Amino acid sequence: MALSAWRLATLALADYDLSFDEAQYWLWAQQPAFGYYSKPPLIAWLIAATTALCGDGESCIRLAAPLLHAGAAVFIWRAAARLFDATVGAWAGAIYLSVPGVSLSSTLISTDAPLLFFWSAAFYFLVRLDRDARGQGRFGLGLGLGLGLGLALGLGLLSKYAMAYFLFGLGVYLKIAPEARQTLAGKRMLGPMVVALLLLAPNLAWNLDHGFATFGHTVDNVNFAASALHPVALVEFFSAQFGVFGPIPFAVLLTVSAQAWRRRLDRNGLDRNERLLLAFTLPVLVLMLGLSLVTRAHANWAAVSYVTGSILVARWLVGRGDFRLLKLILASHLVILLALTAFATGDPRESPQIAAIARLDPYQRMRGWKEFAGVVQRLWIAHGRPVILADERKHLVEFAYYLRDERLALVKWNPEGKVHDHFDLTVDLSVLAESGRALLITRHANANHVRGFFKRVVPLWGAMGPGDRAAYYAYRLEGYQSPGGDGQ
Repeated sequence: MALSAWRLATLALADYDLSFDEAQYWLWAQQPAFGYYSKPPLIAWLIAATTALCGDGESCIRLAAPLLHAGAAVFIWRAAARLFDATVGAWAGAIYLSVPGVSLSSTLISTDAPLLFFWSAAFYFLVRLDRDARGQGRFGLGLGLGLGLGLALGLGLLSKYAMAYFLFGLGVYLKIAPEARQTLAGKRMLGPMVVALLLLAPNLAWNLDHGFATFGHTVDNVNFAASALHPVALVEFFSAQFGVFGPIPFAVLLTVSAQAWRRRLDRNGLDRNERLLLAFTLPVLVLMLGLSLVTRAHANWAAVSYVTGSILVARWLVGRGDFRLLKLILASHLVILLALTAFATGDPRESPQIAAIARLDPYQRMRGWKEFAGVVQRLWIAHGRPVILADERKHLVEFAYYLRDERLALVKWNPEGKVHDHFDLTVDLSVLAESGRALLITRHANANHVRGFFKRVVPLWGAMGPGDRAAYYAYRLEGYQSPGGDGQ
């Protein structure tokens, strides 16, 4: 696919550093396990596989992302062709692969890429089960499709727990299409569910052994404790979907959804294929809109809706014979892709011609970390290679990656001992007790938050940092004293 080849070339020429999450996933990949603090393990396994092939460079760490999105487009194409025809299938795959959210996601390594791949695969196998193995005694075919669905569900859950929304969509479909219960309910779904649970079992065991850290983080990330309503956040989330799915496709999807709502009362109503697609598109989108109102929801949290959303848009426009609008969708998405490519392969801060639009740079927070790590490295060497201490996880993971050739001892400042991230879970302040000294990198200008724990706090350096361009400070800390007061 030309788009995927373009994206691979963009990765090879990329001029932005790893994001905090990407650096964290790379760090996890150095010690493959069945679970990690904030995410299931498959993202780390993918990075371990790609870096084993081509090294630890940024482009290799991100290599799986464009390939997974290309694979998702293939499953969408084949599912749409099964439901309708080859023309709808081709346009559905092209729409998905070109949407702005996928273009951006293809330049990063995140849990969204494997989630969308396995979601698309699961939907394809579900369509095959619902259409091809409908009680016709083709046991071998049904067994293979059920296995495929179970594998897709299980691996999707190992990518991101949001894969569980697939079962939500299935439940809605069985509710609004009772005839589907003959092919997709009861014993027919037992096999796929067993396969999915067997794949997820090691991660469940890891969570059990670690106080259900990943599940707890997932709940905290949603922040159900929030009490006030946030109408502005709702509008922001809704508006962001025009950027994620594309302005024209999202407008068309809203139109299709409104028409479907009206047609539900017609004599002919909605056909089974339409109900299937709507069941896997609207419930998650509506749920995320609700979350954005009562707590918070990131723009990408509704991304799974656009797997089937792409098919709905393609079906509606092909049915109307509106190929000019389909071509306009691809053309507009191509313009966005070219803009992303320009930002990805060049730093707008270094180009006076486009510096005025640097604030639009989607990679702004990912620039300058390599250089910043170099400054920290020089301080670290000059002061005898002490423990590197930081207040935030994001700083430590960037140092871990960009100073990976050094033997670093990295510790997150956490005197309360509460677990908020990977470092809190795996490293404690006993490392400071062993060393007694540290190099603190912080955004606190006075370092008062650590003064009671060290005999000496010596300012070393202060300057504007990378990413958010906030001011950062470095201090040499000597004579660590534990909270109990024992000096070193």
